[in-house]
Amino acid sequence: MWVETLIGTILTVSVAGMLWRRRVRMNRQPMWQPRHSHAHLFELRQLIPPASVKTVGNLLTIGLPLGHSRAGKKCMQELRKLWDQADYLGAIQLLEEQLQQVPSGDAIESSRFLVDLAAAAKIMQINEALPMLLEQFDRVCTELKPEYAAELVGFVAFAEYLQYPTRNECRYAMRVLKIVMESVRRNRLPMSMYADAYFGDAIRRLCEHCPELVDPLVIQLFVEARRHARRVFHQHATFRDDPARRQHVRWQIAYLRDSESLMAEYLHDISQELPFALEEAAPENRWDILECCLLLRVDVGLPIIQLWGELNFQQQLKAIEVLSWSKDAEIRTHLVQLASRAVQQGSPEEQLACAAMKSLQNYPCEPVERLQIHFLDNGSNEARVAALESMGWHEPILRIDTLSRLNHLKQHKNPRVRKAALAACARLGEIAALNILRESLHQPAAIAIDAIRMIANEGISWLWPELDELTESDDMDVQMEAWEAVERLREQFLPLAID
Repeated sequence: MWVETLIGTILTVSVAGMLWRRRVRMNRQPMWQPRHSHAHLFELRQLIPPASVKTVGNLLTIGLPLGHSRAGKKCMQELRKLWDQADYLGAIQLLEEQLQQVPSGDAIESSRFLVDLAAAAKIMQINEALPMLLEQFDRVCTELKPEYAAELVGFVAFAEYLQYPTRNECRYAMRVLKIVMESVRRNRLPMSMYADAYFGDAIRRLCEHCPELVDPLVIQLFVEARRHARRVFHQHATFRDDPARRQHVRWQIAYLRDSESLMAEYLHDISQELPFALEEAAPENRWDILECCLLLRVDVGLPIIQLWGELNFQQQLKAIEVLSWSKDAEIRTHLVQLASRAVQQGSPEEQLACAAMKSLQNYPCEPVERLQIHFLDNGSNEARVAALESMGWHEPILRIDTLSRLNHLKQHKNPRVRKAALAACARLGEIAALNILRESLHQPAAIAIDAIRMIANEGISWLWPELDELTESDDMDVQMEAWEAVERLREQFLPLAID
């Protein structure tokens, strides 16, 4: 009897609950009423009446002063309001109006305004606004370019703009992608960018539509992508407790690695075309081609010597770096002549002489070592640093003279000279110098990071095992710097063009 009573009570309560929920749903009012249908979002844009859009003048009346540093934030609120009301075309047109009226005062203020607009469009995924935002990239100041680029690569449709490398939108998209990938790799942007962006998909699309021509931007982007393909970003602690984001990162890395063979083939083939491209390039494009030659270690010694008088100062500095990888005996003579010039301290000629001295690190011979010793004995501190940075890469011929000066300069009053002398001794395998750096690697994070960067910058491959251990450090900043140092040391022995 009691069982039947219990069953009847349960059924009564269930029916009452269902009736109550139905009554609540019937009485609930909708949060918004759509003012426009978005079925013809792409076809009927020109039919939107101007009165339905809040123009710049309207924004001023609702408290959006264009000159105010947070005008972008207030515009974000208006965009969100239009988007929540399903007025999609109104939101797009409002964004267009704001992009045409970017504050023209302070560069930081106007750049922050553009960053706020890009953030708003990305949150609401207004992909139709991406071409307009890409065209504004050059208006953003250098300090905020990584932040602005980070907002743009978060658009779902960003990868689609890399399918046509000759179009302006694609050129801007490649520049944006290069800056973001480089900033993430160097720990300037958070690792979470990998979970919000589509790096692998973008590179895959670019590989599928890449023209078989010398394009410095494509070369630099492929080199950066190959550096990323060597990393294991999906194992980063940022994604350890989030399986969905970790899986997204794993897919993007998989896309990069699938495209690596295509990138390697392109870089290998195009490296043979770079000497001819340098000879035929317009004067304003030579710096970019020289940068590509340096990344791929292409021997362009003879074209550089022929064009030397036509290069400007910055191009000559870059050209001297490229000459360090030339195998032509005439190049060594040219570099020795540049380094041997009597120049005034602090002059542009001294910068060229110091750059030439650094490039002589790959030309071991007695005349070069005598010139290095001359720099150490009679040069300025800048000249001494340049000479020290070119020493220690090979076993010295004038061993006694070289080691005595290195040990003396480790006690120099100038900290840059002391640091360069310590690095030169470490490259030669001096146990005392290596132990100093080993101890620094186990200090607090700030000191350890400085030591890691010094090892990478100075090419001290003796400490590679210690860097491998730090790639598993509990400190994420130390871990990222260690990975970067390991990869930079690896590139010294195995260039990306032939890997």
